[in-house]
Amino acid sequence: MREFFDSVDVLATPTCQVAPFEITTRYPREIDGTPMQDYLEWMGLPSVITMMGCPAISLPAAFTPDGRPVGIQLVGPHLREDRLLAIARAFEAVVDAGRAPEVDPTPQPAFVAVD
Repeated sequence: MREFFDSVDVLATPTCQVAPFEITTRYPREIDGTPMQDYLEWMGLPSVITMMGCPAISLPAAFTPDGRPVGIQLVGPHLREDRLLAIARAFEAVVDAGRAPEVDPTPQPAFVAVD
């Protein structure tokens, strides 16, 4: 990764491989036809980034057509949090992901059984 960042300022990835899912779903059972074996497998991308030892930040980027938030993860060079934060600030200045989707005001139960 250190060599990668010799020629690249930032690595941009989805924050997660899937859009937010229903609270009653414990985890996605498949992503684009690929089965997910357990709760951790569907979160592979953020886990790999964490193991690299590079600073990372997740920012709101957009919304799905039904109003669910989608994030972008920016990864910077080792020990260059300053560069990463500057790039994140520039991203926020250009991308207007601040609109709040309409939310159903119906009270939801505090605890929900998951499958």
